[in-house]
Amino acid sequence: MEPNATDPLEQQQALEELAGAVVDTAPEGWRQLTYVACRVGAHDQDLLVFRAADETVYQLPVPDGVHAPVEKLKKGLYAPDKGTGTWLTMTVSVHESMKYSVDYEYDSEPDPRFAVSAQAYLQELERFPRTKEYIPEWMRHKLQEARGIDTGPIIAEFGQELVRACQERGARVEYLPPTGLRLYLPGQTTTQEIDLAGTFDRAVLHGPKERGELADRFATFVANQIDRQNPQTQGPMPEDTVGGALTAAFAALGAQVFFQDPNTLVMPIPGGDRASTDISGFRSALEGATPEQIQEHASGFAHAAMQQLADASEQPSAATEDTGRLRVRLYPVTAFPEEVWEQLVMREFAPGLRQVVVVDSPESLQPLTRKALEDTGRPVEEVFTEAIGGTLQEPVDVSGHDVQGTQVVHLGGQHPYVAGQVHALNRHLGRVPHGALVCFPVPEVILAHPLGQGHPVAAMRSLQELAQRFASDADKPISAQLFWWHPGSASLTREDLPDLRPVGLESDQESGRETLHVFDDEFGPLIQSLVQGG
Repeated sequence: MEPNATDPLEQQQALEELAGAVVDTAPEGWRQLTYVACRVGAHDQDLLVFRAADETVYQLPVPDGVHAPVEKLKKGLYAPDKGTGTWLTMTVSVHESMKYSVDYEYDSEPDPRFAVSAQAYLQELERFPRTKEYIPEWMRHKLQEARGIDTGPIIAEFGQELVRACQERGARVEYLPPTGLRLYLPGQTTTQEIDLAGTFDRAVLHGPKERGELADRFATFVANQIDRQNPQTQGPMPEDTVGGALTAAFAALGAQVFFQDPNTLVMPIPGGDRASTDISGFRSALEGATPEQIQEHASGFAHAAMQQLADASEQPSAATEDTGRLRVRLYPVTAFPEEVWEQLVMREFAPGLRQVVVVDSPESLQPLTRKALEDTGRPVEEVFTEAIGGTLQEPVDVSGHDVQGTQVVHLGGQHPYVAGQVHALNRHLGRVPHGALVCFPVPEVILAHPLGQGHPVAAMRSLQELAQRFASDADKPISAQLFWWHPGSASLTREDLPDLRPVGLESDQESGRETLHVFDDEFGPLIQSLVQGG
């Protein structure tokens, strides 16, 4: 369905602002950026990925600057007189030529990875009504499901949860059903009433644990507001429009912030600590802006900051993860730009390959960052040990095949960690006094040939052809490079890096001659002895 823009010029300006924000955050070497926003009722999620020159695609943090234009596009494309509602997901693609395209989805159900609850669709129709002909069948089922849920008890319980959390922090408040609070200020006869409809809307989309955390964040804000007479927690000057808008925007999200100085904003972070950020650039960008524009951008800034804090708190900690959640995954060095590699917990695995510690959860698979590891205080070696142990617990299927007279062992699995089995390759190959030829064409496969079982040159030829075939057919290949798994690897501990030496066989089509490529003094004589012995 085509969107019904109420103001094409404002829509264009918002899109340009959004595209500029994602381009500013992209690393060098990007070919295409794709930003997806999902906004359904009080549910909001974002995703930003970029495609590099080698077609590798990976995720980027969502920049602060996207939220204000997204909200403007969400509201601005609502046409009450047409009854179409507004978009549920929006995808903006930016090409390296700086041309961009946008796609609005009014009728299609959001991708399952966004995990939109049924209640969010009921909120969506309350905010942006649709006539019957513009409610698709799948949404009707969601609405029916949502209407079967009595949110009254959840709302009432959350109201009491807010009161409890505030009282635990020494603040006196009174719940005003359905979505309000009355705050009693110490030493004053007046009270302050707050409407928290947006906070309650978010609360009904989550379970008891998340609702408790939301109540605790708001209670911390209230307690800190009462404690503002502390000189260390001075607020913005009364005429500071930008500071006041930021304070109000964070308060609407249940967070209390204060200013150490006009350009230093201090925000709460999970665990009771605080983080400061320089907002001088934010202030400069809003010079000459209207109060409405300042309020809108402050809301976007606060939303982005709280989302990043929430994402950071959800980053699985290497110190608290159960064994088995950490894994090791193999990537080609071309998978990420160097500035990204520097942020990851990784090590050089073999020429052209790097091994990365990843955190595997039911929701996602994310490389572990050095910052997250530093916060735990755990040594890198300890984390790699745990990750390799978890990887070796992953199930793999091992099968033997005769490929043109060459014995090939195929290790495969329904997960991207099969390459980690090279740390215990001898348990799959048995005793291999001469080592083995191995390759890692795709994340789900290892191909190996125990040297000494057949003609070694023919084995190299067959394995190279297989590796090329696997890699060329894969969406995310690792490498078609052939390696000699040195027999000394069998005596190493599983946590050590295996001794992998690149080898290769080059064929001249015209002369029919084959040239052996080796990078050490041992492999050539070994092959010669095996050929002569065979």
